[in-house]
Formats: sequence, C-alpha cells, structure tokens
Amino acid sequence: MCLLPALNMAAESEGTDSIAKSVALDEVLIKTNAVSRTVPMAMQTLEGRELRESDTGRDLPWLLMMTPSVVTSSDNGLGLGLTSFRIRGTDASRINLTYDGVALNSPEDQTVFWANMNAFAGSVEAIQVQRGVGTSTNGSGAFGATVTMLSQKPSFKPSTQIYLRGGSYGTWQYTAKGSTGLLAKHWVAEGRYSQTLTDGYIDRTAGNLGTHYAAINYYDDDLVVQLKNFGSFEYTGQAWNGVPSDSIAAGNRTYNNLGEHIDDNGHTVWKPTTDNYVQNNTQLSFVYTPSNSLQLHGVFHYTFGRGYYDDYKADAKYYKFRLDSYEDKDGHIVSKGDLIRQKWLRNHNMGGIFDIRYTTQRLSLISGLSFSHFIGAHWGLVPFARNYPKPLEGHFYDSDATKSDATAFAKAEYSLSRHLLAYADMQFRYIDYRITGMNDKFYDDHSQQPLNVHERFPFFNPKAGLSWRATNHTFYASYARAHREPTRNDYTDAGTSDKPLPETLNDIEAGYQFHWQRGKATVIHAGINAYLMDYDNQLIQTGQLSDIGEALATNVADSYRHGIELTAGFKHGLMDLIGNCTISENKIINFTEYIDNWEGDPVKINYPQTDLAFSPALTAGGLLRIGNEKTWGSLSTRYVGRQFLDNTSCADRSIAPYCVSDLQLGHAFRWQHYYDKSTDFELTLNVNNLFNAHYATGGWIYTAVGYGYTPENRYREDGLFVQAPLTAFLSLAIKI
Repeated sequence: MCLLPALNMAAESEGTDSIAKSVALDEVLIKTNAVSRTVPMAMQTLEGRELRESDTGRDLPWLLMMTPSVVTSSDNGLGLGLTSFRIRGTDASRINLTYDGVALNSPEDQTVFWANMNAFAGSVEAIQVQRGVGTSTNGSGAFGATVTMLSQKPSFKPSTQIYLRGGSYGTWQYTAKGSTGLLAKHWVAEGRYSQTLTDGYIDRTAGNLGTHYAAINYYDDDLVVQLKNFGSFEYTGQAWNGVPSDSIAAGNRTYNNLGEHIDDNGHTVWKPTTDNYVQNNTQLSFVYTPSNSLQLHGVFHYTFGRGYYDDYKADAKYYKFRLDSYEDKDGHIVSKGDLIRQKWLRNHNMGGIFDIRYTTQRLSLISGLSFSHFIGAHWGLVPFARNYPKPLEGHFYDSDATKSDATAFAKAEYSLSRHLLAYADMQFRYIDYRITGMNDKFYDDHSQQPLNVHERFPFFNPKAGLSWRATNHTFYASYARAHREPTRNDYTDAGTSDKPLPETLNDIEAGYQFHWQRGKATVIHAGINAYLMDYDNQLIQTGQLSDIGEALATNVADSYRHGIELTAGFKHGLMDLIGNCTISENKIINFTEYIDNWEGDPVKINYPQTDLAFSPALTAGGLLRIGNEKTWGSLSTRYVGRQFLDNTSCADRSIAPYCVSDLQLGHAFRWQHYYDKSTDFELTLNVNNLFNAHYATGGWIYTAVGYGYTPENRYREDGLFVQAPLTAFLSLAIKI
C-alpha cells in the first residue's frame, strides 16, 4: 500500500488549491523515509481506519502486533509503560524508528522507551514497517526492521476532539485535541494532551503517564513550514525482574519481588521501584518547491530528557555505593545494609536533516545529509540507607558521554521499462562515541571501574533491488548491507574484557505480491516474502560474566535468520479478512555457552548449531472484521511459537507457545443539534485476551553450577513477563 494516494485524496477533499498544496511536506517526508509498494522490499503500511481501530489505548508497539513477524511484550502485563516489541526476533535496539524522518532511538541505548511516548498513536497519521534493513537514512542501524511514522496532518477546519477510555485494573485514559483550522489562508495551529492512569496487572506497577503535542503550520504556494513540540512525563512502577516461574507454578502470577525486604519488626514489606522521566522534543521542518521536479526539505530537531529510577536494595554491600563500613554499638563492623539507590540521567540530542528530491517521469532521486550530536550525563545517588550513621553525600558513580553521528545518503528509483523498476540506495555513516568518568560497577577488591571509551565507526551501507509489476502482480528481489555500533551497556558491562566489535548484516529479500480488485466491494491480496539475514559478529549473551560480574554480550562470528513470510487478505461487502504467518529458522553456528561456576572457572559447552533466543520459529496472526464505518465488530488472533530464554535450545529454559485473541465492537453516530452543527460520537468496546489465556511474552534466566549443581541439573533463577487475563476497556470519542 502506498501512502501518497491517500494523502492526496484527503487534500483534494478539502476543496481548495492552497490546502491541496499542504501535502507537500507529507509527501517529502514519506518519500524520504517511506516507500511505495513498487520498491523491492517486504513492508506493510498502517493508516486510516486500520490504524485508528488498532489504537486500543495500549502503547504503540501493540499497533504493530498484527503485522508479520512482530512479537510484543509488556512488563506490567497491560501494554502500558515499559513495553517492547521484536520483529523477526530482533529487539528494538536493532530496529530503526523515525518520526517525520527524525530518529527516535536513544543514541546510547539505541532503543525507544515507550513509557516516554504514552498514547503516541494519537500523533501518528501512518506507520510503515519495512522488514529487514529497509530504507533507513539516519539514526541507528536497522538490523530487524525500519519503522517510519508520519505525524498527523492538521485539520483545515476548526475542530475539537475528546477521547475517554476506562477499564480493567484501574486504567483510565483522557485525550483532548483541537485545531484552529486554516487562518488567513496560510496558518494552522493544533494541539493535543493525553494522560493515562493505571494500577497495572503486576503488583506495584501503577503508572501516571502523560504526553502533549503542539504544532504551528504555515502554507504558501511553494513553501511549507512546520514547528512542532511534543513531550511526555511518566511515573511508573517497575517489574523488570518479571515473575519467577516457581511463583507462577504456585498460582501467584502477579508477584513482583522488586523492593522486597524485611522491616525493623521482622515483617516482609515492599518499597515500589519507580521510573520517573520527562522528555521534550522540538522539530522545525520546511519544504521549498522551486519547480515541479525539484523539492528541498530540511528539519532541525532537539530532544531533552531528564529523570531517574529508584529501587530498594536489601542487604547491599556498602562499598558498591561508595559508603564506608562503620562500627555499631556492639563493636561489630557493618559493611552492608538496606538502602535506596537512584540512577539519574540527563540527555541532550540535537541535529538536522537536509535533502533534495528530483523527479521526472521515470526517475525519483533523493540525496541528503544528516547530523546529530548527543550529550549525556549519568550519575547515582543514595538518598536513604537504613540505620546508616553517616551523612549520605555525593554521587556513587558519575560519567559523561558524547556521540556525534553524521550521514550522507542517496537513493533512486528508476523505471527501466513500463513494468520494471530499479532501486538503489547508498548511505555513508560516521559515528564518534566517547564515555568518560566512573562506572556504577566495582571489582572484588572494592575498586571502581573507570570508563574511558573513545570509538569511531565509519560504515558504508549499500542497498539495491529490482521490482517487476504488472496489473495484479509484483515480483521483487533486493540486497542490503547494514552495520551497527555497540550500545553503551556493551561497553560499561564489559569490565576489562575484550571490547565489543560492531555488527554487520547482509540481508537478501525476494517476494511476490498479488492484488485484485473489483470496484470497491471486493479485494483479494496475497503475498510471500523469503529472506536471509546473515550476521557477522552479532552481539548476543553467552552466559559469560565479565570481571565486574555482569552478563556479557559477546560477538559471535556466524549467525543467521531465514524464513518465509506469508500474507493474505479478502474483502467482500461488509467482511474483511486478513492474515499472516512467518516460518523461520534463527541459528548460531558454533556457539559456546559459559555457565557460571561457583567453585572455579566457568563451564564451557559447545553447540555446533543452536537457536537464537527470543526468536520463535512460527508466528501467525489473523483478523476478521464485519461491518461498515458506522457499526463493526472484529476478532483478532495471534500465535507465537516457543521462545528460548537463552541460546541453548533447551525447552526447559523457554517460554511456552501461546495464542491470544482480542474482540472489538464499535458504533459511530452523529447528533445534529443545529441545522448546520453536529457532533460525532464513536463508542468502542475492546476485550483483550478474550479466552483468558495464561501466558508470558518475555523473560530472563540465570543458571549456575557448583556445590552439587551440574550442567544437567543447574541452579536456576528466572523471571517471566506475565500478561493479564481477560481485560475490558470502553472508549468514547467525541468530535465537535
């Protein structure tokens, strides 16, 4: 599906030339960052009704869960706060995400924290998921997918919209948005505010999250300018430890051990672990169109973030927090105790993107430059230490980071003939990354790990492909190469171990799409995509611990993912049926597992071939919708196969397959209260996990040997991200 026709049709429906020209900014952003369905790669676009009905109040990853090869997860079990998703088994730190062309990935962690983007779907007009390397032009490397998001087009008529949603586990969500309409033939101002309150399904995961969005748009004959500011705050209880499997077996599916300790009266109590963060983004975009064949586009952007998380550490060793031991009243040396730690960060990220688009009847050429500079500060505080007699002063760690990222790119689509299209894309990316200061990790001799990282990465990422298209048929094939630098944690957790190397991916995609339509009543589409993603030096956890006791992400020489993605859809009259299925194999060649040994050196086990963790061999989804724009009902079902918690292919250390279904019922109606005034209402009921499945979507595991434990019978600790049983949410949308 191509985004452009829908946007052009929307503009034309407004009925004026000046408004029709307003799509210039949208078109440039799309063509620079998204692609039409003739480009040779696997993709899916969500927009319009499909996107609106997918927005059920949960975080944005849930909008993508019916697209091929996507697996979503949530720490609190409701899809609010700390959520995540994987595409083809690849986590979000390896997925390039942009909003109006600006990278959303954190420069250091290279992921997106959706708790900082509550109800963000309300600011999105369309989402395109390009599986594989995709067409990313700036931001972190795309090792699993490129996800391109386009901001909502402003309304050129004055409007006010209110959204109210409430339901299970004390969840409430409020949104208000409005537009001034077109003022003085050139200006449109708009704004939105959302807030979400929830108790969470998992114990002590209550959250208070809010977002704002404001934009001023200027339209002229050959110039479009947009200034927008959006940001968020979040206060959420955390459950990153998951639920231990033995607690689940005992029937306690909501147990959260974070902050658990014994008080002065000998009672077991909990101090909630919280995450507290504010973020603000500003973007100034412009499009200048000097002629029909030439357009210039630019955007300046700045992001500020500041916050901390705190957690209660029971029986913590004082030296790990730069606290001195002391002598108690009985003359005993006290070297550990209960305390609260806070880990703070403050980030500034600024930059610009500039590109030129030249088009003729047969050629579309885009070339440009982007740059960004990141400044980050990390520090830790101990605001409370139980019974500690000395003042709590200073930081127990303090480090600074800078990251400069510059990119030059050029991409072209050329029609070799009426049916044959060639696509080529070249990107050169240069990164300069520095970390200095003291880490929050300590050695056994009580000395603190210094940080002195300075790495430079020059990456060349080429892409090319061919697409052949007839009336109802499209064949395509492409090759892409991508590189990715290590994350901050890959350096800070390594101790004095070998430094991590950058990763390389070679991605080959080939597929076929069929699309047939009779009028507007009947549509049939089907597709198959085969892919091979071959990695050099992929960073994965092997079980090995560094000399500071952290689990290492280590480069493995040879690993791959390959599979087949199937999609199909049938629409006739009031019925719409779509489905997808991915069958894949995700392997490491010659993998060495390191098992922590309490009695000596780690135990090594070699596997000639084993499965990559969190990479199910089978995922599938289907959706049946019956109804029209006024009254509808839909039933969606998704299946996720077995996911291994480590890289050993051991079923005992895995998440069982699960199948979950959601039901949606909706009705829209209009109240005509004056002859020329009306109010539109839309009432929606969402029932998630309709059949009350008991399942988990992610987790972690630690195993060890020694003192009677063997590789076949290991000591084990784990945590699984358990999801909520049947939940229901009622939504009311009002448009004036």
